[in-house]
Order: sequence, then structure tokens, then C-alpha cells
Amino acid sequence: MNEVPTMGYTLVNTMNYTLAGLIDIDQTQKLLEKFFNAEGVQAAIINLEGVVIVSSPWHRLCADFHRKNEMIGKRCIESDTILADKLLDGNSFSLYGCLNGLTDAASPIKIEGLHVANLFIGQFFMEKPDVAFFRHQAKEHGFNESVYLEALSEIPIIAQNTLPSILSFLTSFAEMIASLGLKQLRQLKTEKELRKSRHSKAHDLLEMRVQERTAELRESEERLRCLSARLLAGQEEERKMIGREIHDSIGSSLAAVIFSLESARSKALQLDGEQIQDLLEIPISITKKAIEETRRIHTGMRPPILDDLGLIAAIAWYCRGFQQSYPQIHIEQEVSLEENEIPDPLKIVIFRILQETLNNIAKYSKAEFVNLSIIKNGGTIELAVEDSGIGFDLNAILSRADCSRGLGLTSMRERASLAGGNLIIQSIPGEGTTIRGSWTVQS
Repeated sequence: MNEVPTMGYTLVNTMNYTLAGLIDIDQTQKLLEKFFNAEGVQAAIINLEGVVIVSSPWHRLCADFHRKNEMIGKRCIESDTILADKLLDGNSFSLYGCLNGLTDAASPIKIEGLHVANLFIGQFFMEKPDVAFFRHQAKEHGFNESVYLEALSEIPIIAQNTLPSILSFLTSFAEMIASLGLKQLRQLKTEKELRKSRHSKAHDLLEMRVQERTAELRESEERLRCLSARLLAGQEEERKMIGREIHDSIGSSLAAVIFSLESARSKALQLDGEQIQDLLEIPISITKKAIEETRRIHTGMRPPILDDLGLIAAIAWYCRGFQQSYPQIHIEQEVSLEENEIPDPLKIVIFRILQETLNNIAKYSKAEFVNLSIIKNGGTIELAVEDSGIGFDLNAILSRADCSRGLGLTSMRERASLAGGNLIIQSIPGEGTTIRGSWTVQS
């Protein structure tokens, strides 16, 4: 294999392609931005000369304060340099706590075994930050303390045992995109050679090479699909964990507050009377409302009924709540299967698709009637939701430049596909909309 040193790093063969030329910059940018919005973790791909190829948004603490300050901005550059130097020494993973009180991490991006760039994530904390340190830093460098501490609160805390999996996922994702781009470029080159030699003795050999490259592309696309599935599964698991934490921790703490306030009220009545009791009624009422809000958030993130009683009970519960919120919409339900006939991983998929569908009906359809059915037909589970609303032009929605409404429809299709199923959306303006999903399951 010929290796050509270019711009500080080595590229494969004599094709003279950089990493920036192999990846889809816009697509990768959007993916990193989505990852930032979902996890609160900033990520960037930087070549070996320190040039940023693509990056998600920066946290305000660094972008608006640290890197704009001449004195402590030097610490940021020092952090980047130390991380990069560790990776050049052959390390597969590097962590560094910068002098500004934050933590950064980096991992090398390799294509066919060659180190072509680095993936940085940060800034973040691995434990609860020392607020006194940052108060001192704000005072020392003349920052607005309240705004500075507000920006500090936006920095995520990542447990040390979960950091390697996050970095591994992002690095694998970047390498896969780059490798896919490299294979696409090679296939174009092969096809060009094939056209030139169509009438030569090498035609059969080049035809075989085209087929091999096509097979490689399909394999890469399948791997990319698997990575996407892992991300969705990870997000669902994280929602479940956060929901449990909110319920068990915050809910218990607020309940303890109520108990202590009620106890204080009882003692106050013995001492002074009604005035102190009236003062305590307000915080008790507010705290009770906070508990109810905590329970509402917990239920919205992942309904406990789905894990405790199953999908059929969760659908009935959700439809009852939907009709209470939208009494003008009547839902007819048909459920013709048993709970044990539905695979556990499929339950959350069907529930989320149904949730998105009913939300769309409430927002856009102006429907009065909805027919919902979930049945088992042979070895296939079928979901159908049909409304009597105004319908819409599906092609026009999916082709809109801002993708504002098309994103939800695309997300439902992706969920169904990643679970091994198929989702069909049919809509005619003035005649309503039908959503049909189907999944083949083992008996």
C-alpha cells in the first residue's frame, strides 16, 4: 500500500483525499448538533494540524468567557495541545482536566488503521463542580458572576463509567462516515475505469470490482444503521433512568419537606395560633404542586405502566388521558392480541409511534373520530391509526426545506425500521390520514 504524507498526516494510496473531503460536512454537523441537544455534550472533529472540520455548538462557559479571556484562554489551547499529543503517542483514549476547572476528552479517528484526525468531546464534569472555585475565577477575571454561574449550570456531568462508551460511539460513527465516503470515491473511480475499458480484456475484472465495492457500501450502510439503533436504544434507557431518579429522589425529598412543614405548623398552633399556620400553608401548597409536577414529568418521559402492566394497558391509559385533554376527538379501540405475544423491545416502539401519531392528530388534523387497532395477523403484529381529519399532502410535507413537520413522520418510520418493521403513511387532503405499521415476530 502506498502512503502519501499530506498536511501532517498520512492518506491511503495516491488518491490524496483529506478527511474533510471524505465526510458529508453538513450531515455530520447536523448529527453532532442533534447529539449535543440530546446529551448536552459538545463534540468536534479536528485534523492533526488543529483545524476544526466539524463541530457542535460550544458551551457558553467556554465560548463566551474562557476562550474570550486572554489570560485563561491560553489554558484552553494548552488543554487541546496536551490531549492531541497524548493521542499522537498511540493512546486510544485521553482525558485532561484543564486549569479552568473543566474536563475534556479525545480519541483518535483512524481509517484503515491510519490516524487521520481526532474527536474531542467536552467540556464536562465527572463529578459535582466546586462552585466556590468558579466564583473565585469569575471575581479574578472580572466576569459577571450570576451569568457566569448560570453558564456553569449548563455543563453536563458524565459518570466516568459511561464516558468511554460515549466517546467510542462518536468515534466509530465518524470513522464509519469517513470510510463510507472513501469507499464511495473508490467506487466512482472504479466505475470510471470500467467505462474506459468496456471493450478491453479487463472488463470482467473491473465489473467484479464494482460489485465488491457495492457490497462494501451495503455493509457500511448496515453498520451505520446499527449504530443509529444503538443511539436510540441508549436514549430510551437514559430516559428511563432519569425518570426513575426524578421519581425516587426529588419526589421523596419533597415529601419529606411536606412532613417537616406540617410538623412545624402543628407546633406553631400550640404556641401562637393562626398567623403562623397561614404562613406555612403557602409553602406546603407549592411543595405539593411540585410533587405532582415531578410525577407528571416522570410519567411523560416513560410511563411506568408500560413496564409494570405492559403495552395494552399503556395504550388504554394513554387514550383515556388523550380524550380528557381533547374531548372533541373520539377514539375507537380494537385490541386483538395478548400481552405475551408482543416482544418486549417492540412495546416502546409501538407506544412512541402511537404517541407521535395522536399528538399529530391533535395538532393538525381537526379530526372528530379516530380508529385505533393493534392486532396479530399470523406471525405479524399490525398497528393502524385512521382519523377523519383534513389530511395533508405527504410529499409536500416531507420535501419542505425546514422539515418542521416531516421530522416527526420520518422519526416514526425510522423507529419502525430499526425494530425490523415497516411503516406506511397514507393521507389525502380532505379525506383524513392512515398510519399502518407491521412487524414480523416469532411465534
